[in-house]
Amino acid sequence: MAKGYATNAIDASLRGLLAQGEVSNDLFINPKAIRPCIATMIKTGFEEGGIPDRSSISAILASEFVKLGFERNRIEHELLEWNRLNNPPLRQSAIFSTINTAIRRKYNYSCRYAFLKEFCIGQDLCIFSKGLSRVYKINFRLFFTYHWQLILSNKSKLVYWVALPELEKRKGLKPGSVIYENHVEIARFAGISKKYVRPALEELSAYGLIEYRPGTPRRWEGKATEVRRIFPIPKPPREAVLKVTNDP
Repeated sequence: MAKGYATNAIDASLRGLLAQGEVSNDLFINPKAIRPCIATMIKTGFEEGGIPDRSSISAILASEFVKLGFERNRIEHELLEWNRLNNPPLRQSAIFSTINTAIRRKYNYSCRYAFLKEFCIGQDLCIFSKGLSRVYKINFRLFFTYHWQLILSNKSKLVYWVALPELEKRKGLKPGSVIYENHVEIARFAGISKKYVRPALEELSAYGLIEYRPGTPRRWEGKATEVRRIFPIPKPPREAVLKVTNDP
């Protein structure tokens, strides 16, 4: 029994990691942005009346696509493609209703959610597992110890300290996770004009505080801006510190 259970666990882990790689390629996103359990669901068809049921899985996937920053038309496309795997497929009207709810309510299905547990590859392999959040504690005070508050522009500080943490929270992400979002939303949460977002992100990236990959304003390409805060907080260049302090 124990041997069979271990074999099944290994098979599930391999299946989840393979699905993560395939789905990230299909969606043109960073593999670190998609949970293996979600990727496995995207690659799996579900039976009517089965457990988990098709409707619950469609709600999870729709919410995950919203968190990834996908536009509505792209969410529709991806869910309808997944729906073709189901037996029988859900009604199109049901899919559209699920998307409406996901966009409006912005649900976050944590790793403790029952249906996600069924596709879990295990805490030892999954970086998204909530159990790993206690491996290390981020020292946010280093931002001030290193004098970043004096070095950065006001717009950059608003993006770093207000917008990005709020987006992580709303998307159910841990600090330092990849965020997919457009400049309009980043500007809204930072309380600044959209025209200041790119310069702020570029400054933060140049100093090594974030990883930044610009998206595209062309909605049909479905490519959102990709941002990730880097931890532990890095030290600034010595010359930058000398400009704002009297430290030797």
